[in-house]
Amino acid sequence: MAPNQLLFIGLLVAFEAVVGVLILSGGRRTQLGLVGAIGFHAALCLFGWGVTICSALMIAALVLLLRAERSPSPRMRPQHWTAVARRVLTRSK
Repeated sequence: MAPNQLLFIGLLVAFEAVVGVLILSGGRRTQLGLVGAIGFHAALCLFGWGVTICSALMIAALVLLLRAERSPSPRMRPQHWTAVARRVLTRSK
């Protein structure tokens, strides 16, 4: 059993909660939260090949989300796709 295990688990839970709230809050905070999640998954790669494969897939997905969030093009923003989905759904009725 590792020393201070409960402390480190508590810090991990707090970190994940803060990253989740940042991602959901929007704007620059979302970008900061995505960077935190990317860093977290990069650190998981230190725990072996099994985790590395899953983490590599998550890093790729998170980088794509961060890229879309930072994109100046309105076509890449989530709000654009929500508007497109609304138009498609209203046309199909």
